[in-house]
Amino acid sequence: MKRSIRLFCIIFSAVVLLSFQGAKVKASNGEYTYKELQDGNIEIESYMGSEKEVVIPDEIDGKKVVSLGEYSFCWLDIEKITLNESLVKISRYTFTSLPNLKEVIFNKNLKEIGENAFADCKSLTSVNIPQGVKKIGESAFNKCTSLENVNLSCSIKTIEKNTFFGCISLRDITMSDDITSIGDYVFDGCKELESICLPDNLKTIGESCFSGCRSLKSITIPRGVTSIGKNALKGVSDDFKIYNNSIVEITDHIYPKEDLSDKYVSLTLKYNDGGSVELRCGSDIIKEAASVKVGSKVKLNINSDVGNIYKVTVNGVHLAKPYEFTLGNVDYNVEVEFKKCTSHNYSNDNIIYEKATCTSIGTVTKKCIYCSLPVTEKNSEALGHSYGGYVTDKKSTYKSYGEKSKHCSRCESRINITKIPKLVYVSKVKPKVGSKRLEVGGKYKISSSVSPSSAYNKALRYVSSSKVCSVSSSGVVIGKRAGSCSISVIAKDGSGKKGTIKIKVYPKKIAKVKLKSTKKKAKISYGKSLGAGKYEIYRSTKKRSGYKRIKVTKSRSYVDKGVKSRKVYYYKVRGVSGSYRSSFSNSFRVRV
Repeated sequence: MKRSIRLFCIIFSAVVLLSFQGAKVKASNGEYTYKELQDGNIEIESYMGSEKEVVIPDEIDGKKVVSLGEYSFCWLDIEKITLNESLVKISRYTFTSLPNLKEVIFNKNLKEIGENAFADCKSLTSVNIPQGVKKIGESAFNKCTSLENVNLSCSIKTIEKNTFFGCISLRDITMSDDITSIGDYVFDGCKELESICLPDNLKTIGESCFSGCRSLKSITIPRGVTSIGKNALKGVSDDFKIYNNSIVEITDHIYPKEDLSDKYVSLTLKYNDGGSVELRCGSDIIKEAASVKVGSKVKLNINSDVGNIYKVTVNGVHLAKPYEFTLGNVDYNVEVEFKKCTSHNYSNDNIIYEKATCTSIGTVTKKCIYCSLPVTEKNSEALGHSYGGYVTDKKSTYKSYGEKSKHCSRCESRINITKIPKLVYVSKVKPKVGSKRLEVGGKYKISSSVSPSSAYNKALRYVSSSKVCSVSSSGVVIGKRAGSCSISVIAKDGSGKKGTIKIKVYPKKIAKVKLKSTKKKAKISYGKSLGAGKYEIYRSTKKRSGYKRIKVTKSRSYVDKGVKSRKVYYYKVRGVSGSYRSSFSNSFRVRV
């Protein structure tokens, strides 16, 4: 029984210990509640402050803030958020439904943005995602209805489902070429999006990806795309164009469109006295009503009587200049209302300033706030041109002339247009020596002249014909082994001109020779000759002449037994490699 109780206590203690090891410590500093993560850093769980501009702190109670928890800032009256440098993660729903949030300053160390993190932030206008972000969750910016500009030059591979769904003000988006997939419904309902540049490495486009982008005029499908989802291009503009470089066939399944080629709608025109209206549809003039083909372009030419003002509506909606529109699949009622301007009012709030230019005077134009009748007055004299020094407009090449001129600093006018000569090729490369003798390990710096002196690019490169010697990019030749080779000195300008130096490399001269004599013997030993395979030993009874070869050996010592006692002998040695022989060593004397 005691043994069973002891075993139970041990197991219970282990379970309690393990549960505490995985626990996260929760705390508060008065402004934030947070929990401690297993690595000792913290995640903010909620914000209890009331500031409209919130700066996330780098640390709380001496611990780094690395994560923002789920729902931690949602439904608050915050207008601006600045993220701290240590932050790496924004969890899902962190900033969702902040109706007044206008600006978010992201930090460079951020790695992840969770799903719905900024969903329904209706005042947010611009988003610049930092380079380090590797993941953006689904619906992250869903229904941000004021969002106009997005920069996705980050490290994500996929734009997840619904990321910008319902962003009805989105006009401009920049995407990284790292992106290979755009998910379902990503840009669905982005009705102000007029153009988009898809990443070069894109592979897949999801279902209904651009559905409802009714302002989108054209799209270029990259070469690598292998899949495009159903209704991906449904509801784009009527004159939409597709430039397809991929293997995917653009079918009605991807781009469904209604056949309106033979459909006609009613077009009526009404206007009151006070001016004239001409409604043109192609070459036809419509005075009151007509049946017109869908897709036709319509233009109004309006002339009001002096002092009148007018208002143009199409189906009850105000139409601004230049009073043009394209007929869709509905009937149209065009109305022009003329109204007499009873008294002109040239208010200071309705002034147009035209700045003086180099050739025209400056003016001040006041317009009647009712009929826009202008009154123009001179404000300043023409400025005249202001030319500076020469500017290169076109660089010259080897085949064409360049051009330079003096530019006006205020306008596009230019004077003294001057032709810049073509670039000159190298016509001759001549090394200062035609041949050179080197020892193994020896160095030689090539010096060459380049003609003509006016050559644009006089840079040279060097090429060795064999491994007998090497040559550096600066023209330093090093002897590697005995033999012969040639060094080509070649012009880098593409002219093909070159010169040649012939190099012969010989074994290195022997520096040290030692002599030792005994009765009727002389022992000679000598240092190594780099590059030599054999050694030739010469002997004479005279210091300056009469030397005869007495031995060829691979050894670096030799005992000469062909000497006589009480006589003086002189020796010298050289290294040999095939037909290449080093210079002789100095002569050395010994008395036997």
